[in-house]
Amino acid sequence: MGGTFFDLATIAGRGAYDGAEEFEGFVGKKIRSGGTIYCRARQVYDAGKLVLMLRGLELKNVEGFLKKSDPFYEISRREGSHWDPVYRSEPVRNNLSPLWDEKRYDLSILCDGDRDMPLRISVYDHESDGKHDFMGALQTSVNEIVAAKSFGGGGDANDVDSANHLLLVDNKQKVSGTLVVVNAHIIEK
Repeated sequence: MGGTFFDLATIAGRGAYDGAEEFEGFVGKKIRSGGTIYCRARQVYDAGKLVLMLRGLELKNVEGFLKKSDPFYEISRREGSHWDPVYRSEPVRNNLSPLWDEKRYDLSILCDGDRDMPLRISVYDHESDGKHDFMGALQTSVNEIVAAKSFGGGGDANDVDSANHLLLVDNKQKVSGTLVVVNAHIIEK
């Protein structure tokens, strides 16, 4: 496809140089094959970590009649007018009520330490060709995720208390499943 080199000092300073252009905080350079590669640098610092464990409940099957979807979730943060993916879980094979492994997410990367920053959690059906099928999404924040766990009580993977349930909606704005916050807490720096 093509490639280019970026000068980190210039990207961090967000100054256009040597044929580069700036777009919503990203520095872009055109490549010979006709496309553009965008890059942005972000300072990482210790803002604490979000410990998170999610479970899907009755997710909409997008795989077809005889198969089951292989769901994974992706957490994105708003960057200008679009959502920028920052973390992705491993897929759980053939399961419409998956229990994903507990993970620790760096808050400086996830939300710049702003626990009220809008986040998007999207669920996809994993496809080996990389063209994953959208299953549903929701918008939330770190504080809302932690509150969902706090108000949800129990904490086991079979918790049926709907206070820790977050509803996913598909492209037609119809409920396409539920994410249960099994565990969520902050580890301070």
